[in-house]
Amino acid sequence: AKIATFFKISLDQKLSHTPEKNEKIKESAIAHDQSLPRPALPVGNSIQDKFLEESKTESAVAIIGMSGVFPKSHDLASYWDNLLNGRDCIDEIPIDRWDWRKYWGDPKVDVGRTNVKWGGFLDGIADFDPAFFNISPRESRAMDPQQRILLTQAWRVIEDAGYAPSSLSGTKTGVFIGIADTGYGQLLARAGADIEAFSMTGLAPSLGPNRISYFFNLQGPSEAVETACSSALVAVHRAVESIVRGSCDAAIAGGINTLLLPDTFIGFAKAGMLAPDGRSKPFSDTADGYGRGEGAGLIYLKRLEDAERDGDKIYAVIRATQENHGGHASSLTAPNPKAQADLIRRVYLQAGFDPRTVSYIEMHGTGTPLGDPIEVEALISAFSDLNRETKNQYVDQPEIVCNIGSVKSNIGHLEIAAGIAGLIKTVLQMQHRTIVKTLHCEKLNPYLKLSDSRFEVVVENKIWCPLDLNGEKLPLRAGVSSFGFGGSNAHVVLEGYKGSVQKSVPNIQPVIIVLSAKTAKQLHSCAQQISNMLTDQTELSSLAYSLQVARDPMEYRLGFMAESIDQVRRFLDKYIEGRSEAGLYIGRVKPNHVTLDMLEEDQQVNDAIASLPHRGKHELLLRLWTQGFSIDWRKIFYQQEGQNALRRVVLPGYPFENIRCWIDDEKIPEEDSSILLQKNASKHDHHRYISTFNGDEFFLQDHIVGGRPVVCGAVFLSMVYTALQNIYGRGKAIELT
Repeated sequence: AKIATFFKISLDQKLSHTPEKNEKIKESAIAHDQSLPRPALPVGNSIQDKFLEESKTESAVAIIGMSGVFPKSHDLASYWDNLLNGRDCIDEIPIDRWDWRKYWGDPKVDVGRTNVKWGGFLDGIADFDPAFFNISPRESRAMDPQQRILLTQAWRVIEDAGYAPSSLSGTKTGVFIGIADTGYGQLLARAGADIEAFSMTGLAPSLGPNRISYFFNLQGPSEAVETACSSALVAVHRAVESIVRGSCDAAIAGGINTLLLPDTFIGFAKAGMLAPDGRSKPFSDTADGYGRGEGAGLIYLKRLEDAERDGDKIYAVIRATQENHGGHASSLTAPNPKAQADLIRRVYLQAGFDPRTVSYIEMHGTGTPLGDPIEVEALISAFSDLNRETKNQYVDQPEIVCNIGSVKSNIGHLEIAAGIAGLIKTVLQMQHRTIVKTLHCEKLNPYLKLSDSRFEVVVENKIWCPLDLNGEKLPLRAGVSSFGFGGSNAHVVLEGYKGSVQKSVPNIQPVIIVLSAKTAKQLHSCAQQISNMLTDQTELSSLAYSLQVARDPMEYRLGFMAESIDQVRRFLDKYIEGRSEAGLYIGRVKPNHVTLDMLEEDQQVNDAIASLPHRGKHELLLRLWTQGFSIDWRKIFYQQEGQNALRRVVLPGYPFENIRCWIDDEKIPEEDSSILLQKNASKHDHHRYISTFNGDEFFLQDHIVGGRPVVCGAVFLSMVYTALQNIYGRGKAIELT
């Protein structure tokens, strides 16, 4: 009842009102907002000049990496494919979350019931590679899945930016994440999980960004942001501000949202906020509330000038960001169109270009019958003010059509992560120069009042190619809006990147190709991924450069020399098939690490190894690396004249070895004992267990004696303890004498 009262919305709760009554409600709300004080526009262009002058002194910020998981999209390639093909990614609530039948009913009549059984859900939300991130399976199960997803996506976004994660250690890289409590602690309590030393760190939302900073040793700001539905975009705004004022040199920003409990479905349905069919229908005459969704998205940001200097791949440029609050409106959760309009007006003045050249806006667009028209009205009002304020500065460019859309029609409203889902969609549209259609709006909401404006809802996919008066292509310019239901608003202005095309140097032949992974199985997967990505257009020297400098060297390694892409493919296929080949080197670090550690401390040894390529000893260098010797590839190969023209190619992401890390409806189990006691061979007169270890086990990888893995005494004690528990029952005290 308290939840229902708190989230009651005066504008959207009466979905059964007549159109005439809805119009009166809307007019009443707008009249109330118009009665609120608003700063008068200055005479002339003083405020315009102020923002333009400020924008000249601030560096633009480049997006150089992106990653994400969304409903029915395990990566951004599948996300774009779903958007391009107009897929509806809403499904019935999966049974591994909760049984929706237990909560089904009329929310207006039945206590604790909801009439919504649909949403946008992530596949494999429990999947995680705890060993990779140096976290025990037991602690991983007790961690909010948001923290696990964020760690994985942080690795992905750094990879996508073309950097080895270890290269960021100790840097002033910030982390800004929109994140909130999911209620995972309730699931732990219901399962009877004991309170452990790591229980609180696993559940605190602030630990989402903090855990990223800790794992990668990032020493810039690390902040959790929670402003309801605008959280992710506010996080991006804070990241940009931090970079511009010098608090950090780069930043990871974004947001995450997961749906773990039915409580919010019950409360929001009672408040009349949710569409019964679970689908958001932005701008549609059938809009009847929003559909809930979950997902996570991250972007990697740097100053534009730094990104250009470092030869980074640049997806798009952030020209301006702003946030504000609506102040006192008709109710706590009602939108304030004047505040929204003022936010948009200010951010495009800050951007410093002709606002008439903006050709796409990703709207908040939740799909409520009155919220969407109010947002559209605020947009039209803002650009009308912008045109008036900038008319003396930009006189030769007529207004062009500005398309509007909302990704919520595909994946639902991601709430905390809504803004980053829309931002990534917009950047992908820029990359493909295609604007995708908004679903479920075959007939537009009659209250939108778009007919006399330059704004147009995208109902079919279209090529994105705005032109100026002379028929020349204009830059792709777009905005992304997010409005929190508590009044916190944010907007980000994006521009397509048109920097100089990086020249590639002639292929350096032969090249050294290196791959590595945490386990032998994952190394095999890495080789398969690289083999699959190769085409005749793959540039050999850039591939080698990327594998050497943009990936961290790990425990299991392989390498070879190649003079062509065909030769790379042949070596990889031999390895995948398990066949030996002259010139194909395979090794592992730990058996040799003691000797190598001593050698690496000797500067003369390091100098001798650095000279190997100049003496034609490439294969010796390769053999040393596969056995675990640290090689500074940049120092050896890429300080020569012209070598900085090599570019980093986009490589497949690391193939994490995911296991299920979830708290089931039972007491959290002890550490998995199947790895210790694999086969029970007991008989009526004795107890006996048989286990076979292959050397990949964590307790063998970390215990090397004389160059060989040795089972330590603690493992034997653990095996005995586990066997006795199997015999006498768990929880029994066992005394060794």
